[in-house]
Amino acid sequence: MFTAGFIGKCLNSSNGVVRSIATNGVYVQRMRSPAGRNAQHCACAFEISLGDLDEINKKSAWSLLLSKWFSNLSLCLISHITELLYVKHCYMDLPKFSASEMDYFIEYPCDS
Repeated sequence: MFTAGFIGKCLNSSNGVVRSIATNGVYVQRMRSPAGRNAQHCACAFEISLGDLDEINKKSAWSLLLSKWFSNLSLCLISHITELLYVKHCYMDLPKFSASEMDYFIEYPCDS
């Protein structure tokens, strides 16, 4: 997805040669050009126009990934399991529970 930013910068470049080559690859010969195919894929994935590719950054890429792959419930569950693993491996302390109870808390959400 980082190439989307590069392609967008090339399309908006002040250098006429760079802008011309990028425009030809993305708009004219899109399916014959690796950059054009990549630009099309990125534009579809982020639901933006080809001219706005330079707006894609690391934050927007992570947001897209998390929204498509994980629901809010699974992110919450991942967060809880992470905290329980910290307790299990002594990075955090939760003195009211035994080690076997911590194992159960970790295994129960993974089994259901």
